[in-house]
Formats: sequence, C-alpha cells, structure tokens
Amino acid sequence: MTASRRNALAQMLALLSAPFAARVAGAATHPLVIDFMVSSGQQRTAWAVLINTFAALNPDLSVVANEFQQEDYKRQFAARLGAEPVDLAFWFAGARLREAVGKGLLRPIDDRDTQQVLGLRFATASLDALEYGGKLYGVPVSYYPWGFFYHRPVCVRQVVQKG
Repeated sequence: MTASRRNALAQMLALLSAPFAARVAGAATHPLVIDFMVSSGQQRTAWAVLINTFAALNPDLSVVANEFQQEDYKRQFAARLGAEPVDLAFWFAGARLREAVGKGLLRPIDDRDTQQVLGLRFATASLDALEYGGKLYGVPVSYYPWGFFYHRPVCVRQVVQKG
C-alpha cells in the first residue's frame, strides 16, 4: 500500500470516526473499537498500518483493533455487532450489507461532509453498492476487476451474441 493511499485511508477512518469522537469527548475510558477480518499477511499489514496511522493522528483516542480470520468473522458478524460495542467494522457490499442493515446492525453514514468526501474519492457505482434504502452504509476499501470469460464457439452454438 502506497503512503498516499495509506494516508487517504487514515483520513477516511478519521472522517468516519468523527461522530464517535464527538460522542466520547472527555470520556477517554471508552475506546474506539474496530472489527476487521484478514485473509492474508498483506491484508493484516495494511490494516495495522491504517489503524496505527489513525491512532498516531488521534493520540487522545484509545483504539482497540479486533482481528478475525475470514470465516470466523463472517460467521460471528451479526452476533458480535448485536452483543459488543463495535464502532467501525469491515463488511461486504450488496446482499450481505442489505441483510445486516435489515437486521438493524449497521447505522447509515449521515454526515454530509463525509458523504461529500466519499463522493469525490470513489466512483458512483462503488458507492451505490453500499447504499440501502437511499442511505449510505459503508465505504469502499478497494477496486477490483470483475471479468467474464467465455468460450466463443459455445456461445455461437447457443446463439449468444454481443449486446
């Protein structure tokens, strides 16, 4: 992860935690709790750098980072949010996001300044995948390509044509 991307993500984390910081101003006993999953050493390193950068920029906040293995995180996500005070959590867009929102596990990002910054940093399609009921519930963490590969002779035989 490049330094500029790392700083941008740390700033984004700062924006998203602003409501938390305001809520606990003067109450240093309540830490900022961040839940995330890892599937590789690189991902673990990226999260550690991001969280450490954020913590260095906000020395007045105590940060607790809870790391989970991927399958454990997916399995425990709903129960954890329902039982523990989690301020920021990694989750997936699309159907998984809608399910968590439908269960009342996630709050929308209502802050207009944060929404404006997100609109400048991310493509509309990326943000659309994180909306539910007209409200934004997440921040993209990556862009990755999706491709469709096909065997042309099979498609021609089945009369599948270019759209």
